[in-house]
Amino acid sequence: MPDLNYDNEELRKEIINIGKFWLKDINIDGFRLDAVRFFYPEEESEKNYLWWKQFRKEMNNVKPNFFMVGEIWGEYTVVAPFLTKGIHAGFNFDLSYAIIDAVNKQVDNGLVDKIIKIRNLYKSYEENFYDAVFLTNHDQDRVMSVLQNNIDKAKVAASLLLTLPGSPFVYYGEEIGMRGKKPDELIREPMIWDYDIADKGQTYWEKPQYSSSNTIVPVSLQIKVDNSIFNHYKKLIDFRNSSKAMTMGGIKATEIKNPKIISFYREFEDESLLIISNVSQDEAIINLANNALKYKKLVFSTKGNINRVGKKIIVPAFGTVVFAK
Repeated sequence: MPDLNYDNEELRKEIINIGKFWLKDINIDGFRLDAVRFFYPEEESEKNYLWWKQFRKEMNNVKPNFFMVGEIWGEYTVVAPFLTKGIHAGFNFDLSYAIIDAVNKQVDNGLVDKIIKIRNLYKSYEENFYDAVFLTNHDQDRVMSVLQNNIDKAKVAASLLLTLPGSPFVYYGEEIGMRGKKPDELIREPMIWDYDIADKGQTYWEKPQYSSSNTIVPVSLQIKVDNSIFNHYKKLIDFRNSSKAMTMGGIKATEIKNPKIISFYREFEDESLLIISNVSQDEAIINLANNALKYKKLVFSTKGNINRVGKKIIVPAFGTVVFAK
């Protein structure tokens, strides 16, 4: 693909006019932008930051509440400078790798410390930053395949994504467990809405090699099955949307020390939650202490009722539980 010369003032004006057309005439709400860090060469990164500030300012004049999320493929230290009144949010690749690594290895890999470190850096650049969190995207092997087609691992990965702070993005098909590995066309196969013979509207832009109604339970059936991965996502999203602490709260580490457990606090105004996820295939017995003991009310669980006796709590394999005070 040819590069455009963003040093040319007339070209920048034309790109701005194109953006305004989509916001004003077509009335879209924002842009998902590709390869944000490469509009100028790497050695001219300051020009990149200035361009996105200019673009955001011009778009704000048309629609003040529009939103830009950018693919800034790189470490969080690369993402952070783009957030200074430029791109609203950059996809958090560091966090996506960390979630999948923790679930694959079935161990706490310092995930909470990592996201706290990332968020502290983002805040130093932009007080009211957004963090676009995700598992995988259209350029990566699908999360289900990376997790060896293990539905329980995929569920707990979704649980982490949707209980951590940030603005979650779900690549289509993750919510039904679609599979796929490179090349690109095989990670972008058609969504499986129903069994082939029952859905005359099923799309076929690619002959599927990984995800078909022979390998993936279609949406039409998963909707009816309470413990399907589709309903797992749905319940998590419903719970997240019902809680200010989950949607707007920050994150704090807990005192819980267990290699199978990833736990953290989410707080906003008068709501405070304790989230505990077991990333292993074995149940985990946790001895609660100190601040964690104050959280006695079970408000959400991916595995039904939870056995809690005094200071001890048993978290089922690949289960996530949320307690309030």
